[in-house]
Amino acid sequence: MIATVSSALLAVAIAFTLGGWPWALILAFSCLLAVSQLNSLARLASFTVLSLCWLGAYLVTEDRRLFFPFTIQLAMQLYALHAIRRSRWAAPVGVVLLFSVIRLIQAASLIVLAVEVLVAAVALVIGAMVFNRIKTGTMQRMLAAAIASFLAFAGLIF
Repeated sequence: MIATVSSALLAVAIAFTLGGWPWALILAFSCLLAVSQLNSLARLASFTVLSLCWLGAYLVTEDRRLFFPFTIQLAMQLYALHAIRRSRWAAPVGVVLLFSVIRLIQAASLIVLAVEVLVAAVALVIGAMVFNRIKTGTMQRMLAAAIASFLAFAGLIF
């Protein structure tokens, strides 16, 4: 458990160093919401690998919009981790709400914020439908998260 927490802190530190406080805050919040489910380094690694891919894409392209799919994939993974719970939407909604607060701090207009929330809802619902059809497992969770995050990315591009 100590190794898992240490690795999560390292991932958050990397996100802070490379992406800044918004990236680190979303990742830290998501890790806190998932702490009971991420009981091994392998599960934590599978939880953060897509995050680091979006962060890497941001570093290469310097496209700040990639913060959105970064956030959505974490929200989708939280949905999948909590799929057996009655309140499985609580964690993903919390992540999207935190994202919205960060965007308000960054002075996003209400129209832009409304579009982001709408795209987030559509991407998460479609990701949840994919996950619910293929059910549990690390690869299935990552596939659903990848689909949701690519939908989020596409929703902002078009």
